Amino acid sequence: MFPLINTHWTTCVDEQHAYLFVRKIIFFLLFQPLGSSLLVFIVSICLLSLVLKSYKFLTRVLLSFLIVLLVSLQYQPLTTRYLTNLLSADIPSSAIHDGVNSSKVIVLVGRGQQIAKATTKVAIEIFNSQNIDSVYISGDDPRTALRLIDGGISSELVFGDSCAKNTWENALYANTWIQDNYPQADVILVTDIWQLKRANQAFLRFGVNTSPVFAVPDLPERAKNFLAKREFLALMYYYVTGRY
Repeated sequence: MFPLINTHWTTCVDEQHAYLFVRKIIFFLLFQPLGSSLLVFIVSICLLSLVLKSYKFLTRVLLSFLIVLLVSLQYQPLTTRYLTNLLSADIPSSAIHDGVNSSKVIVLVGRGQQIAKATTKVAIEIFNSQNIDSVYISGDDPRTALRLIDGGISSELVFGDSCAKNTWENALYANTWIQDNYPQADVILVTDIWQLKRANQAFLRFGVNTSPVFAVPDLPERAKNFLAKREFLALMYYYVTGRY
C-alpha cells in the first residue's frame, strides 16, 4: 500500500508515554468547550468555597458562572484571529529563492492528513518553482509522502519518518537526516501557520537555519481555535524551558 515504507521511510515502535496521556487530556479540555467549562465551574466552586467562606452559596455560584463566562471567551473567533496573528508575526510568507548553497531540501512537519493537504500543496508549488534536491517529512505516515508523489514529485526524492512525536523530535529526526545526506543544503521548512514559529525555533536550536513557509489549511473554526491555543501554550512552554 505504501511503496516508500521499506526504502525511504523510517518507522519506530509506538511507545506509550505518560506525558502523551496527560497531553491528550489537556487537548481534550482545550477542544471541548463543554468539558472545560464544567471543569472550570467545579474548580471555581471549590476554590471560592475556601477563599470566600463568608459569602452566600448563591453568590459563590454566580461568581463561578462569571469565571466560566470569561474562560469561554477563549473559544471565540476573535481569540483565534488574535493568537493566529501573534503566532505568525515576523514569519515570511514565502521561501527564499536564492539560497547560499547549491543544494536545497524541503522539510515538512507531520501534522496529520487534514493539514497535510495544505502543506503538501505548498511543498509541491515550491518544488516546481525551485531546484529542490529532496523532500523530508518528519513525524507523519506515508500517506503524506504519497500526496507529494501524486503531485508529481519523484518517489526517489521523498523521505520521511513516523518516529517524531512532537515538534522538538521533528527537528531532531529531520536534522539527523539532513546531516547524513545534505549537510550544506538550504532548508525550506513547511508547516501550518500556527506551528511555524515554534518549529522554526526548534530547528534553530539544532543548528539548522531554515527558510520558513506557512500553509493555511481549510479547517473548521473550532479546529483553528484549538491549534492556535495549542501552539500558543506550546510556545510559552518553549520560553519557560529555555528552548526559545
